[in-house]
Amino acid sequence: MWVKFTALSSILSHLLLSISLVEAFIRCYDTGNFTINSTYGKNRDLILASLPPNVSAKGGFFTANVGQNAYKVYALGMCRGDSSRDDCYKCVNSTIHDLKANCPNQKEALSWEGQPCHVHYADRSFYGTLEELGNPEAGYNTGDIKSNLTEFDTIWESLMDTVVRNASNGSSTLKYATGEADFTVFQKIYALMQCTPDLSHEDCDSCLRQSVSNYESCCHGKQGGYVTRPSCYFRWDLYPFYSITTPSPSPDIKGINLTYQSFRCYNDSGSFTTSSTYGKNLDHILDSLPHNVSENGGFYEAIGGQDSNKAYALGMCRGDLSKGDCYRCVSSSVNDLRVKCFHWKEAVSLAVLRPCIVHYANRTFFGNLEVEPTDAAHNNESIKSDVLTKFEMAWDGLVVSLRRNASNGSSKFKYATEEAKFTESQTIYALMQCTPDLSQENCWTCLKRATETHNDCCRAKQGGFVQKPNCYFLWDLHPFYALGPDNTFTKDETKQNKPIWIPLGGSLSATLGLALFSACGFFIWRRRNVQEDKGQEVRLLDLVMGSVPRGNSSENFDLQNIGRSQEFPSIQLNILQAATNNFCDENKLGQGGFGPVYKGTLADGKEIAVKRLSRTSGQGLLEFKNEVMLIAKLQHRNLVRLLGCCLEKNEKLLVYEFMPNKSLDIFLFDSSLPAQLVWQKRFNIIKGTARGIMYLHEDSRLRIIHRDLKASNVLLDHEMNPKISDFGMAKIFGRDQNEANTNRVVGTYGYMAPEYAMEGLFSVKSDVFSFGVLLLEIISGKRNNGFHLSECGESLLTFNCRRGNYGPKEKEWSYWISILLSRVCPMRCLNASKLGYCACNQIRQTDQLCQQWLQC
Repeated sequence: MWVKFTALSSILSHLLLSISLVEAFIRCYDTGNFTINSTYGKNRDLILASLPPNVSAKGGFFTANVGQNAYKVYALGMCRGDSSRDDCYKCVNSTIHDLKANCPNQKEALSWEGQPCHVHYADRSFYGTLEELGNPEAGYNTGDIKSNLTEFDTIWESLMDTVVRNASNGSSTLKYATGEADFTVFQKIYALMQCTPDLSHEDCDSCLRQSVSNYESCCHGKQGGYVTRPSCYFRWDLYPFYSITTPSPSPDIKGINLTYQSFRCYNDSGSFTTSSTYGKNLDHILDSLPHNVSENGGFYEAIGGQDSNKAYALGMCRGDLSKGDCYRCVSSSVNDLRVKCFHWKEAVSLAVLRPCIVHYANRTFFGNLEVEPTDAAHNNESIKSDVLTKFEMAWDGLVVSLRRNASNGSSKFKYATEEAKFTESQTIYALMQCTPDLSQENCWTCLKRATETHNDCCRAKQGGFVQKPNCYFLWDLHPFYALGPDNTFTKDETKQNKPIWIPLGGSLSATLGLALFSACGFFIWRRRNVQEDKGQEVRLLDLVMGSVPRGNSSENFDLQNIGRSQEFPSIQLNILQAATNNFCDENKLGQGGFGPVYKGTLADGKEIAVKRLSRTSGQGLLEFKNEVMLIAKLQHRNLVRLLGCCLEKNEKLLVYEFMPNKSLDIFLFDSSLPAQLVWQKRFNIIKGTARGIMYLHEDSRLRIIHRDLKASNVLLDHEMNPKISDFGMAKIFGRDQNEANTNRVVGTYGYMAPEYAMEGLFSVKSDVFSFGVLLLEIISGKRNNGFHLSECGESLLTFNCRRGNYGPKEKEWSYWISILLSRVCPMRCLNASKLGYCACNQIRQTDQLCQQWLQC
């Protein structure tokens, strides 16, 4: 039986207001009423009718609004993360029916249905806001935890902390997590948490932790419960109430020694507290481990912290796992270790029940051969005596061959499987894997010790498992791994410097990737129709085609090496069409000079931005070529990352990392947003942009002149870190080249240096000039409009240049100068900006502006 209560949260107390039995959690707010046939009522019905198909078709979450002014209605629909598309549709449809029946004329209503979905509508915008309106709904199971309550509380609290962290770390399309933990031999705790994905990481975390706190205040010691708030939902129980999905199964084997478990806690490694420095360092690297392992070919090592607080972690997936299964397996293993070994400094998950390994410690163990401790298990059934001799002959040959094949793997992948028949109807299936940081000799030694351990304890059984710190061995009489040549981690890409994983919808072999990338270059060469700046054009083309550049650089930019070292994929058109809903206007982020940019969401939930270049523009083709070539050589935290390209069916597409905060100009010049750019944030944006420019000019392998630095080409990530974008107009200089001349002036007037706009002469100083203009815009919050480089023209640029002293008498500047004077590097900022842009005295020095800012 479930008991429901409504808890009123306050600073000092949680008051129990009412108790009743419920099946659906519906709340009608008293914020206003409407009549059924009113404009608001019609808009409400219209928007609610659109929710079921849209929520179910868009991954389980959808927001919309309809109407104008006082009649505008906002609505949100969300399905629980384990819902199928059909179940999602039915749930949202049923919930809307219940809301209309229970709240027929209320302007705001909310339902966390007994079924797994959530609908909220209102006459106000609530998207992306942590909603605290009203009292949270909560309930509990009437049964009590009978014994070991202290031990139960420890396990429960650790599990809740893990699930909160996993849910809040979700994407902008899904913030959902589940977790399980054993607290007796026969009982598990199951927990589920979900936020509306438009919440920030911090707000989701806050909402869920407050819900857990509410539950503990009202219902401690019960056998299950829930808390629901407008922005998040939390439930736990002693039975699996959600869909549990698991990766590829492992053999059904039983422990021989000691271990029926899937983990080992090193009790002699020392203990730590969650709030300690070591605990925080460990949490940091474990939080990112699932992503890093799955994104790096199934193996990743991480280090966090310093000295005695340094934490080391390793993750490895079985070689036949898909990228998605790898992520889920590592995530589940991390959760298990956090719950079951929550205060020990070293622990390892075993590959017997879950096809991956996670190992963390307060000591370095990377690349070291460690043969103890050993965990082993076997199937209880034995090989029948009448076929035992045949079995042992097949077994001995199989083990030797398998050990050799696994240890002969690359430095990124040491994995092998093999089968051997010993009767007409019976086959041995075996798998061996080492952590690939082992040498060939050490991998062979580790696997030899593992098979010797198996022979001592478990020979002639119908299946078995041995795991040592660096390797494991698993076999059965039934296939338990992916059979055939197409295993995820067994392709030729493992022979490269780094496994080529294409996280954008599918894996391509190295050969196919190279062929497609070369095709991009050849296609560009065949279609080239822009003849101006011919020397620069040919040089760019040579780089794309893999030739030696002419002129100032003798470095051989070989395309094969570029593709291999940077893992730059060519992405299939159908993947990008699906991600952007066939480039629908609803997903359009903006319009650039050479085509629109769309937001896309890949099948794995990863968000991307797709630039669709004009099909007929020769300039757009040059921009495509520039971006594809440059990304192979440029890597910096303050440059936007290009993830791939597509050249199919006359489409020219560039795929970038998605920047959730869009571009800097929106924050500077939108009247509702500048207040969010406090001075410390503006300072960090200026400094980060300066770092990016210095990298382009001085620190990268190529010397790049951007030629179009402006506020709209500075993108902001989720933490407001700046990233320079749009290299379609960029030019490459040799290390000893100082300037160049062009007949085709490209860029944005108002940001152009005078010598470039009037004479076509560009250099490092051209970018410095643009940066000076950008710097002034960031400081003042004013757009540099109307600058046409006339001697007496008045603009933000010339206005500031004309005033040598920044005193309080200048009313236009006094307000923001008074603020800047008390902030970081204020006068250096103003002086540096003047140095960067002043056309009236021409005192610009090469990169002196950027260097001054990097000293702030």
